[in-house]
Amino acid sequence: MCQKETIDEVVVQIECDRLTWEKLQQGKTKDGDCGNSLEKPKWFEEEQYLRGQKLLMDNLLCSMFCHLAGLILGVAIEIPYTVLANTGNHRSLKDLASRYLSTSDKIIKWYSSDIFNPTTEGAKSIAMVRKMHAASHRTMNRSHPKPDANELWMSQFYMATTQISFVGLMMFCPKAVGLGHLSKADKEAIMHYWRCIGYLLGISDEYNVCGGSIDDLETLTLAFVENLLRPSMLEISSDKFNMTRGILDSVLKSIGNRFVTRNGFIAFWCPIIKVHFDEKLSVGDRICVLLMKLVYSSGITNFEIVRRFLNYRHKQRYLSAFASPNRLSDSCLNDVYGDIPMCPYLVKKNS
Repeated sequence: MCQKETIDEVVVQIECDRLTWEKLQQGKTKDGDCGNSLEKPKWFEEEQYLRGQKLLMDNLLCSMFCHLAGLILGVAIEIPYTVLANTGNHRSLKDLASRYLSTSDKIIKWYSSDIFNPTTEGAKSIAMVRKMHAASHRTMNRSHPKPDANELWMSQFYMATTQISFVGLMMFCPKAVGLGHLSKADKEAIMHYWRCIGYLLGISDEYNVCGGSIDDLETLTLAFVENLLRPSMLEISSDKFNMTRGILDSVLKSIGNRFVTRNGFIAFWCPIIKVHFDEKLSVGDRICVLLMKLVYSSGITNFEIVRRFLNYRHKQRYLSAFASPNRLSDSCLNDVYGDIPMCPYLVKKNS
């Protein structure tokens, strides 16, 4: 805690306590689970919590769209990739579909039940994820050298940047991803709900990226993109890009979405991150990009009836995927895709 100054000491105190990218990096040496209890924290606000939860369910398609993007783009980053590749099974499309459909199911449970009530599916799911993180931490520390001298694999920094990947992109470019209709109060409520999720997953208040203002989260997200995500994408390896392709293909094929293609999805997001996707796009890919711009960027999600229909269709697809046996390839990802001749991401061309 910074010492207060005599001139405008409250403002100075806020500036001292504000989470910056530089402060966030100090969390690299701190355990990813700070030991938070499962009880409601002192800063919990019931009205904000309920409003945030309702908004996430009312905007489920757009929320999950951002979560998937954060996941597949974040695979380019060394530590998340290494942890994912060495904890759980990522060998084949079939394995990836099982893991990431399960992830989607967990998130929907978080959004549809009281995560502070230990009897609900959401609370049980969060507790299970927290145990999985602890197991991953033990596995990585036991079988892999630390990424840096004092850095931990499952650190507060890792957890906080994962939180940015999930919720930061929603706040970073809302008009591009179908969330332009959200008011400032709406965004603050969503942040409060994700602050609660982070708390229950073991993120300390010191490193919880949803503990500040909307401007603070936008600044942190921009710093994450500029200092970590974009540089990692511009140096992505074949193994990492194959996992990116595998996650997308497994999810899209499992839910039976004929209009969204893997390259189309990536091509939609690259301009937002300000990189150029250098893969040749098919006619289907280009149609996919146009359709995604229509659905997410045109403003049609400003209408509640449209959001209800899209959310209904989205939930139906996922329910169908959960109920149906997985018929995806059981071949190794590197056998399915092979090596990439060069990095598919380039510095964004001037428009």
